[in-house]
Amino acid sequence: MAEAEIAIREGTEADVPAVIELLKKSLGEGSIPRSQSFWEWKHARNPFGRSPFWVAESDRQIVGLRVFMRWRWQAGSATADAVRAVDTATHPDYQGRGIFRMLTLHGVNELTRRGVGFVFNTPNRKSRPGYLKMGWSKVGHTSLWVAPRDLRALARVVRDRLGPNQVPGAPDDAGGRDARGADVLDDPGFSRLIASMESSDHKYRTPQSVEYIRWRYELCPACRYGFTASENRKVFVIHRTRRRSGAREVAISDLFFDRNDAGVRDISGVLGQVLEASGADYGVIATPTSARSAAALALAGFIPAPRVGPILTVRPMALSTGMPDPLALRSWAPTIGDLELF
Repeated sequence: MAEAEIAIREGTEADVPAVIELLKKSLGEGSIPRSQSFWEWKHARNPFGRSPFWVAESDRQIVGLRVFMRWRWQAGSATADAVRAVDTATHPDYQGRGIFRMLTLHGVNELTRRGVGFVFNTPNRKSRPGYLKMGWSKVGHTSLWVAPRDLRALARVVRDRLGPNQVPGAPDDAGGRDARGADVLDDPGFSRLIASMESSDHKYRTPQSVEYIRWRYELCPACRYGFTASENRKVFVIHRTRRRSGAREVAISDLFFDRNDAGVRDISGVLGQVLEASGADYGVIATPTSARSAAALALAGFIPAPRVGPILTVRPMALSTGMPDPLALRSWAPTIGDLELF
């Protein structure tokens, strides 16, 4: 009996219930909810725009899905519209027929035609070769700094993250959210800091706004984030606590500080407070972008940990001239919050 023909088309809002059922059937339930409300938060309420997605149909049934989440990167005063390759699923009865590849390349071609600058993601060891075969390039490890508080626990995490069988993190600890989050986001000092965070070194960072921070961290239904500020409102920290390989990790998702001596000086104190309050075995933060902030991290107990961060991959599409080369690691200065999976 001949195999049924597979047709590809762009998805619509009417497809969302069937798409969610396909995700459940293909991937099962996990720490990330597969629900209508999570889909709406991630793909409809994203301040960078609704996520375009494509489906594969066979006999009037949706059997494949590929979603590209809209994102925006800022380098100096210039911005680049991008997409992040995120949710994908193939019906168990249709696996092995190249549906993932067909959907991905179809979406990339269409988004290139629409003028999207590039597509990026941080695929794991298993899925990365498939992306490289479709034209993605490996940019490299995004570097991290680590604050070890229990060396044996940290060693287990490094082994599991870099070993042949990578171990995913567990769901966030129940105590991760700080009740002061709303107070921080409504603080005039926080709004002022965001307005001063424009990238001055022409490296890719997510452009910040209160709207984006509220959507990304306070309203995220899958992760619990804490919000901590210094007494003088010179430093604001957004953090996430979870378990990896039996160890308790606190990740500094985003760090905002006054670019003066007082702000830099207070970084180490606030980070020390976050580490202590979380009870973490270790802390992680993205590589600092200046010598002064590096000194502040060192005072808080952070040290460089090369080749531990996620591996960034990129496929250029319709990038405008004058933007940094997205295939060069030196062009990037993302936070943990910019690249973590959710």
